[in-house]
Formats: sequence, structure tokens, C-alpha cells
Amino acid sequence: MIVKECKMPDISDLKPSATGAFLLTSLVGLDANKTKDEISCLSVIARLIDKTRVEYLMAREAAIAEEKEGKLTYDEIIKRNEGQYLFTCTIINHLENCLNALSRIYKLHKLLTPKNQFLTSQKQSVNKIRNNIEHIEDRIARSIPGSRSLNISEDALIVEIAGENLRLDDVANEIRFLHGEIRRIIHE
Repeated sequence: MIVKECKMPDISDLKPSATGAFLLTSLVGLDANKTKDEISCLSVIARLIDKTRVEYLMAREAAIAEEKEGKLTYDEIIKRNEGQYLFTCTIINHLENCLNALSRIYKLHKLLTPKNQFLTSQKQSVNKIRNNIEHIEDRIARSIPGSRSLNISEDALIVEIAGENLRLDDVANEIRFLHGEIRRIIHE
């Protein structure tokens, strides 16, 4: 589907980076109360939450660009002499990367000590979408009906694949929540 109006929430206010917070606490020795495994896990989780933020924002930028492109008149497109641009693949690629990174964060958090485990509201939905993305070749090979790619709604608020839906405002809230939780755990 082509985005006609981008309603994806903006999460660009999530600063500073979790990776930067992790590096800072490591450099000044504030992680001395953590085990080697916790430190290793947090280093990857910090990088991944920053990745989810970047990938989400890149998808959002592409969705906004597609919205603007769709509002050009025929004359404006002809005058540009480059044809019409489509951003759908770019949007989908970045969202797939974002959801994959979120799923990896969920797996890694289990390695933290019980006091540091956090619960999320979207884990099951994100993992279903991620699994459908990552295993689409099986659906194709077995001729299973349904979508063969992640699809985005015209308002850029819902993604769908193989009958599974996920709201992108929920994804934005999940990234916001995890960013705060990860930074909190880093500073414990």
C-alpha cells in the first residue's frame, strides 16, 4: 500500500542514546555491581534499542516523503523530469529491521537477572510479525496463501503480514518504554 498520510508518532526526542549511557557507565566504573554476563547483555541491548529508534525514524521519514510525493501534481512530476518516486520498499525495509531488533531485545532481556527483567505489552505481537517476516520463504515454498511481504496502511499506522497486524503507535510506545527501561537498568 502507498502511504497517503503519515500518522506514525515521532520518537526523535529519545535522547541521549542508550549506547552512550552504557559506554559512559562502563568507562567510569559504574557497572561494577553487574556481572560479566549482565554487562555483555546490556551492551548489545543498548545498541539494539538505539537501532530500533533509528530504523523506526528512517521508516517514518520515508513515509513522510511518500506522503509528500503523493501530493505532487502531474505537472510537478513532469517538470521534475525524474518520474514519481516510491518509498514503500524503503519504509518496509526499515520497519523489518526495527521489528527484528525489538524481537532480539526481548530474547536478550531474559539473560538479565530477575531484578532487571522488564515486561512489555507488545512482545507477542512484535514476535509474531517478526517471525512471519523472517520465515516468509517457508510460506512461499509451501504455497500458503496470504501476504508475502510486510504491508503498511495508507495512514502509516498499521503493518500487516500473513493476517497479523501491529499498530505502529504501539511500536513507538514500546520503543519509548524500552529505551527508558534499558537506560534505567544501565544506571542501576
